[in-house]
Amino acid sequence: MNNSIFELKDIFLDYVDPRLGKFNALENINLSIKSGEYVSLVGPSGSGKTSLANILGLLVSPTRGKIFYSGRSISDLSESERIDIRGAEIGFIFQDYVLIEYLTVLENVALTLSYQKISRKEALDRAALELNRLGLSQKLHHLPKQLSGGQKQRVAIARALLRKPKVILADEPTGALDQQSRYEVLSILQDLNASGMTIVTVTHSEEDATASKRIIRIEQGKIVDDHLQRNSNRFFGKVVIEDKVLLSERVKAALSYVNLNFGVKNIDDFFLESNKITFSLDKISLLKQFRPHWISDLKAQDILLEWIKSEDDFIVMMTCLVILKSPIEMSYSSSRFNDFKKFFQSTWTEEAALMFFKEFHQISESKMSGLLNPLNLINHKSPRVRASAVILFKYKELWNSESEIVKGLKDLLLCDDDRVISNTLDFLLLNPYLGEGELKKMNIPFEISPRAKASWCRLLISWGNISEAKKILSPMLESSFEKEVAAAVWVMAREDSFNLHSYIHEKLNQQPEFIGHLDSMIGAYKRSLETE
Repeated sequence: MNNSIFELKDIFLDYVDPRLGKFNALENINLSIKSGEYVSLVGPSGSGKTSLANILGLLVSPTRGKIFYSGRSISDLSESERIDIRGAEIGFIFQDYVLIEYLTVLENVALTLSYQKISRKEALDRAALELNRLGLSQKLHHLPKQLSGGQKQRVAIARALLRKPKVILADEPTGALDQQSRYEVLSILQDLNASGMTIVTVTHSEEDATASKRIIRIEQGKIVDDHLQRNSNRFFGKVVIEDKVLLSERVKAALSYVNLNFGVKNIDDFFLESNKITFSLDKISLLKQFRPHWISDLKAQDILLEWIKSEDDFIVMMTCLVILKSPIEMSYSSSRFNDFKKFFQSTWTEEAALMFFKEFHQISESKMSGLLNPLNLINHKSPRVRASAVILFKYKELWNSESEIVKGLKDLLLCDDDRVISNTLDFLLLNPYLGEGELKKMNIPFEISPRAKASWCRLLISWGNISEAKKILSPMLESSFEKEVAAAVWVMAREDSFNLHSYIHEKLNQQPEFIGHLDSMIGAYKRSLETE
């Protein structure tokens, strides 16, 4: 399947100069750009790279040749149809920002919606939202002359993103910026590309081109080189677009950049929503020094000891993982080792501990047993951390006895946090440290939430108590509370003891009006899968 967003075939672009006469700005250009690519058009001034970008942006028609956009022949479209595509699907960013000096930042961005049939208030509201995402909430009512170059370019990016385009065309977007502002713009473009947006930039900067995944070099109107970059350079600025997907991509890129890619596929909400986690150049520079061999340096160990006492949860977690994943075994008798052990056992905050548990399974057993005692976490003030600590049963040598595990599990089952109860019940489903009789005597408050009730039902089913599980699930299935329905369907869809289709068929035979409840039941289940 061809997923090209741009396809250019035998493109020529001729200009007539009053003094020089006719000349070819572009000559015999054949080019395909796939959806989701990040491409840099590189070349010296006058090479034709901007002319090529103008053709891609449907701003200029070639003298001859064919252009296809998303499989549609542009030559077959009217001018108004081209304008519609430009307006809805292509966002433009220019070197000189193209901001109207007498309009405020907010008005400049909202102006791009002026041709749409929406109220001025709605246009301003949408513009404000986009500017806020780019960290410009304090600049909405400033004039362009009151902004720095980097801030102006972020305004231009907000304007380009307002209509949610498929493609961003950026002509020398960093040409007038200082180094810090350049990094800001490049990192935002990389974030947008990581989320699936197609990016095409025009640049004469070789460094800027390394941000892309493909470089097309143009000289005297011809493509002289076109190659993919296996290892593009990742840039990091202080500004992160306030978007969960984009922030997730920035986090993964940062971890990969410092050679500490833990295989993170989905970043938990607590990670993404933490106000403490920011990715500045300073922090990336700091993390860049985390290398496996680094731990063997005594001076480095002293620095790590300072970092592990940081108030920044992210730094605490990263420092712990670096120490634990290092292939170098520190002497357990050393004073530094004892210092590390002391801080491992005392400095955890909830976020740092949860982030650590997300990755702990990749750490060597000897390192874990030497530095971390789960009993220090089983008594943590956070029920979620206590629940996470239980999974350290994998390293049985860390526990003095199995009775400590049982004691920890009972404590978790009687707390008032439904997520902890549910997670602990799910843990017991696979690791039966507590039997049916003992659990039933405990009067576990599983009715605290639909999620906890669902986990309790799965345990009942594993014990063969199908009828008892049905007594709990039946009213949940017919509840008007969406989460109750979703939790019940979630159990039935996963347990062989229940045939969900047979249950629905039986209910419809008994109660034809049940059809009205069926749509909401399946809808609730689908939404529960999306948020798992």
